[in-house]
Amino acid sequence: MQLPTWVILSLRETLSASDFVSRARALGVPAEETRDGISLPGGFLCRVVAAPFPERLCDRALLKGPLPLGPAQLHITGGTNELEISQHAQPEDVRRAAREAVERMMGPGDPHATIESNASRKVRSLLDSLVRLAPLASALVLPHANHTTFEMGMFLEMARPYLEEGGYPFPLFAFLKVRDDADIPTLESVGMWIFGLPDVAMALPDELETRTAAHCLGEVQREMVAEGRWFETGARFATESLGEVVLVRRRDGLWVSPSRFPATPATAAAASRFARRRALAQILGPHTLHHMPAQDGVAIEHCLRADESGLAISNGLADRPQNGGTPEDENLHVEVVLTSLELGPWANGWVNWIIGAIRGGDGSHPIRPNDRMVLGDAALPIAGAVLCPMGYIAAEPAAVAHHPGAPRTELWDMLPFSHEELASFRASPTAQGDWLDAYITQGRVPELQARWRPPAR
Repeated sequence: MQLPTWVILSLRETLSASDFVSRARALGVPAEETRDGISLPGGFLCRVVAAPFPERLCDRALLKGPLPLGPAQLHITGGTNELEISQHAQPEDVRRAAREAVERMMGPGDPHATIESNASRKVRSLLDSLVRLAPLASALVLPHANHTTFEMGMFLEMARPYLEEGGYPFPLFAFLKVRDDADIPTLESVGMWIFGLPDVAMALPDELETRTAAHCLGEVQREMVAEGRWFETGARFATESLGEVVLVRRRDGLWVSPSRFPATPATAAAASRFARRRALAQILGPHTLHHMPAQDGVAIEHCLRADESGLAISNGLADRPQNGGTPEDENLHVEVVLTSLELGPWANGWVNWIIGAIRGGDGSHPIRPNDRMVLGDAALPIAGAVLCPMGYIAAEPAAVAHHPGAPRTELWDMLPFSHEELASFRASPTAQGDWLDAYITQGRVPELQARWRPPAR
């Protein structure tokens, strides 16, 4: 099993494993070749990939200049983080007992009684290796932080205060993103996975400044990293920025609500979209997400994956049941997907077309799985799409606990057909089913998805 990559260094030149070990040792990093890969201090392993990192995956939000990608990559892993996650998610009373036991051993009033989680100490060890290896690299990429990319000099500049003055290093590996949706924006983190902890998010009502919300989430993140603490649903935490906040687990994330701000339908919709992004992250693994802001409660998430096609996925369509849909027909709560090797903003128009069709129905003829949607524009090479089921997102565990029949969300892949194929569908009642069955059984669905491409200029 290939372990998840924690950090990627874009190397200035292609190195063999033995060459890298020699260079690393010369820089003060005691690397060694093993049968599992190249070992680094702190229990980390790495491997050299003799290819440049894919530029299309880079999140350039923090780059100040050109993208400096070298000809090879160094993939560094610290394991699956499963043990750390299970420890951090322990009930609060278990964690409290462990904390009290440590404090008894260290003695009352001991100035070193402040606990730093094992995960945080491990990342601190990683940071030391990254700084020492910096001369070999031109850039650094964080796969679990949306592939956020830094020029190496910039990363060193950011890291220096943490090396010289101490402090918890989470701001070097986890970052905040604004999802600027029309109903209400959301501020959410990416990258906390490296500490074995959940990403956090908060709605931004008009009366709350983004900077204040960022300070508040930073306080929550600091507490989690320092204590290895995965807050339980309903936990309350006092912050200096916004006073008391209430935390709720959403998938593998935490939704943070300041007590001073009342819950509204808009904040509930924002929390639902955040939870669905977390569900997609669990399904897809590390990917680069480009968020298309929600209109009328529905956003479109562009998810780019290494060496694979990208997906444009509606997010929020399922929050309003389809008129006339039923659980039995598996068409009550639906999100739609467009899969393309050349994903770009052009895909939004196609996805919005299906969103409008599902939202606009009066319930007399609800759209069902495998229905065909016809655009009716002869000037386009694609005549429409069949809405083919490709899986589902299960209801959140908390929802199932309170409502055993909590509905799941169906995922429908938009499979395009040509005008000639449409004519054949209309000529024979079995033609569409035969066409779809052939592509599925022969494993040729990617051929259909490859038809989605930017319009010719």
